[in-house]
Amino acid sequence: MSFESQLKARLKARMRADAIGNKASDQVLGDIDKNAGDIAYAVANDVQLSLAADLKAVTKAHDELLVALAAFMTAFTRVVIVPGDGGAATKAACAASASQITAKVTGLKQTNTKLEGTVTSYVG
Repeated sequence: MSFESQLKARLKARMRADAIGNKASDQVLGDIDKNAGDIAYAVANDVQLSLAADLKAVTKAHDELLVALAAFMTAFTRVVIVPGDGGAATKAACAASASQITAKVTGLKQTNTKLEGTVTSYVG
């Protein structure tokens, strides 16, 4: 059964149950049966658009993390050993890149959490 078919069945059952609980007329119940497919299509379209936007954001955050990691590796390989500085130059280069990576990981976690929230809001 497709997502849209499942959604239609769930929406129809939920609307009918609510309508019956509120002692709705046969006309209202008939309208629910008649329009459940259109409502399901609209909701499915909304779900698809929301998920597509969230997935795009996760992909962008992932790509930004890869760029930050590449910059870190580049900075690390270009470190020049300075005699007598106790590794300060290396530490400084690594710290700057590490903070960028931390920021990108945080961004990826946030976009992933938003995606999970979107999925949960539609799936239940």
